[in-house]
Amino acid sequence: MLLLVGLCTLSLAASAQTDPLALQITKMQFTQSTDGLAFNVTLENSGSAAIDEFGLAVAFFDENGDRIYGYANTLEGVTSEVAYWYYLPENPIEANGDTFLTTDVFADYATASTASVAVRYYHPVDGDYIMIPESDWQWQLPDSIESNGINVPSYYMSPPDSLYDTIGDYNPGYNYYLLDDYNAAFYGKTEGGEWITNVDEGSPAALAGLVVGDLIISVDGIKPTENNYAVEYAMAKIVSGETVDWVYERDGVLSTVNLGK
Repeated sequence: MLLLVGLCTLSLAASAQTDPLALQITKMQFTQSTDGLAFNVTLENSGSAAIDEFGLAVAFFDENGDRIYGYANTLEGVTSEVAYWYYLPENPIEANGDTFLTTDVFADYATASTASVAVRYYHPVDGDYIMIPESDWQWQLPDSIESNGINVPSYYMSPPDSLYDTIGDYNPGYNYYLLDDYNAAFYGKTEGGEWITNVDEGSPAALAGLVVGDLIISVDGIKPTENNYAVEYAMAKIVSGETVDWVYERDGVLSTVNLGK
């Protein structure tokens, strides 16, 4: 459920849409139905380039305003506590005020009465993905939609193809679920990260001592919840001959391991 993203330190193409506030939620309506929680969300493109793809994060609440979790406190449950919905409009959302209306039903949250929604990313036509770091998601409830122009969020863009050419076939050797900071407390964690579900035998991760259940907090000083490409950039450094710190949490204790080639 992850989408490609990149570092904000990349140079920006002059023609790229680089406004993290270009795509904004302007209206939301939620209705309980026999099929689940139905919702309509209207978004407006106030930027200077058409948008042909975007993603939303959705969190659910009951009639008392309490957060609803659909899964148990397990590794397997983490992936859907914030629902990620991806959209490919039939026609791009044109620049300078064009709008797009979503119409969806969430069948897995029958007891939900409302939800909070945030824009995770958008993709300008012929441009790079503009990703909003989790700490800057502008969560909106139906009764609290307002302009977010005062606190402008940061963003980062998808990396160049040359990054993958540099990495080649190097891989640290683990699989994971991404635990959002937003959900960390529910799972007994102080912050989110890459929650390891599998470690390949003989891989760099295994040789460094990482095991299933470890939560990767940061890679080369970058939080995976803030930049989904933290590991890819770290791999490029390793291939170039550097060693990189992986900070992880195990049983409530933070530790650091060095990975190299």
